[in-house]
Amino acid sequence: MFIRETPTVNKKTGVSYSKYQLVESYRCEKGPRQRIVMTLTELDLDKSLWPALANAIANAITRDSLE
Repeated sequence: MFIRETPTVNKKTGVSYSKYQLVESYRCEKGPRQRIVMTLTELDLDKSLWPALANAIANAITRDSLE
């Protein structure tokens, strides 16, 4: 899993902002695909720490689904 940043511009106001998504990669018959697991509204965290955050969230999700 990884975190993806998507820059967006509000069409009415022209204000730009970023959306953050936790994305899971998987393979299917048609090849590799990506599925959005979670949308993160704000992410005030250094980009170098994003992989650790993605792993921590993935572990929490997996742990909850096993119980």
